[in-house]
Amino acid sequence: MVHLSNAQAIHDAPRIAKDQPVTSESLRATTHASEGRRAYTRSVEFGPGGVPCRELWIVHGAGHAWAGGSEVLRLNDAAGPDASGEMMRFFLQHHRLAA
Repeated sequence: MVHLSNAQAIHDAPRIAKDQPVTSESLRATTHASEGRRAYTRSVEFGPGGVPCRELWIVHGAGHAWAGGSEVLRLNDAAGPDASGEMMRFFLQHHRLAA
């Protein structure tokens, strides 16, 4: 997890891969807190084929802890969304181009 201002700056920065244009499609959705779970806002920019090219997750009230981690481990927030699972979901949508 990073400080909100750093995450926002990275998300708002121009794309480096100019050959992979961002579509005009984007999504911003807030999931409200429920019993024992934190609220979060997910912002997504989509690239070619509707595949997300970048996402920004803001976990409300989490502080500087790993979201979705085990509550028995230090610096983990079990009430947050599963950050590890969401990172895997994101990266598995992308395929490496043949060299």
